[in-house]
Amino acid sequence: MSVVEYKAPYALTDREVQVGMKLACAPLYAGGWRVAVIVYALVQGIALGVAFVALSFVLARMVGDVPGSAGYLMYLLFAIFGLAYWVLERRIKRRSTLVYLDCLLMKDQNLHLTEDGIAFMNGRSRSFFHWSDIENLVETGEMIVATFGYQGVAMPNRILAKAGDPEEIRMAIKNWHVAAETAA
Repeated sequence: MSVVEYKAPYALTDREVQVGMKLACAPLYAGGWRVAVIVYALVQGIALGVAFVALSFVLARMVGDVPGSAGYLMYLLFAIFGLAYWVLERRIKRRSTLVYLDCLLMKDQNLHLTEDGIAFMNGRSRSFFHWSDIENLVETGEMIVATFGYQGVAMPNRILAKAGDPEEIRMAIKNWHVAAETAA
């Protein structure tokens, strides 16, 4: 009997890292926790909105624009603060993606999938995750992510296609994971 294995060069794009990070955290915030995250985001958004309005009001008063007269400056400042917050948040998320992609460990990485688990090799280092250590498999149409804790291994169809038929590989991954869960 031959051993089924799939090998492919592993180099994620910025977008794949961002989607993979989001999917890796998805099992952490399922059910009631998902509601908690939504409520938290609403409270944070309202608090930021109030802070932006208050700061805009203070700055508008400092330059002599009293809200109720024209008020344009206050609205302009509110928009500037909101835009600045959005830009900074995006830049911080982008920075974490770039740090991940640019680290030495990710250079020349190869993905190796077998019935035993997921291995990464780059000629200098090797890491291995047994299927029984994978807590969840999260899928979208374009990738499958094997999660453990708040981390995960993103395996986009683009990369799987370099090792064979992506659908066949995804099915093998799911079967190997189920077999490892059953054996444990």
